[in-house]
Amino acid sequence: MVLRPRSAGSRPPCAVGRLVVSSRAMDFGVKDTAAYRIIRQITDHTWGSDVDYSDEDVVALCRGFSRRGGSWESLMSGDMGSIVHLEAVIDDMVGTKKLEEAHSGGR
Repeated sequence: MVLRPRSAGSRPPCAVGRLVVSSRAMDFGVKDTAAYRIIRQITDHTWGSDVDYSDEDVVALCRGFSRRGGSWESLMSGDMGSIVHLEAVIDDMVGTKKLEEAHSGGR
């Protein structure tokens, strides 16, 4: 991560105290995140490893998880309610993806 002092009058993309996280340092893939690794583990365990997610899918899963009342902090602490919320969001998305694949393959 590249940190540099904040210049007066500038509006940084992401400020941490008096330091600014360079936008170049923010150029990492969604698949490098802890959220993706957790989603991947649950998916592999429940649906198998043949399910693939795009970056947009991962972001949609994270948003759906938050909308259902899930919290990453609680999930990391082992809260079963958050785990159930995440599993439900994953099941919904994977089920939809499987239906779309079956529908498009049947044409």
